[in-house]
Amino acid sequence: EDLNLQQASSPRLAQFDAWIDMYAGEDFANEVHDFIRMTDVAAQSASEEIRACMKEHFLMSVKLEHMFWDQAANLMEWPAIGVTVGEQNNNDGDDTIKDEP
Repeated sequence: EDLNLQQASSPRLAQFDAWIDMYAGEDFANEVHDFIRMTDVAAQSASEEIRACMKEHFLMSVKLEHMFWDQAANLMEWPAIGVTVGEQNNNDGDDTIKDEP
């Protein structure tokens, strides 16, 4: 309930409208439910080893999702992946990607 009040009072940036609408839409919810059903069916006939692997992948996806939202909430700067240290932004040797020049 508090979250709904908070959402209603928060400004919605137009640049995120399509993204928000996709995840909030009925089509996306239906696709998620379909995928869960398919995964459950696959797991029923899978070996113990495959089910353990499925569980491991699911848990990793939950951790990555949590990290994604945590970094946004805490304004974490991501390390530069695939960029040689000192070659991004202002060549200061810092290996993080920043929004500012």
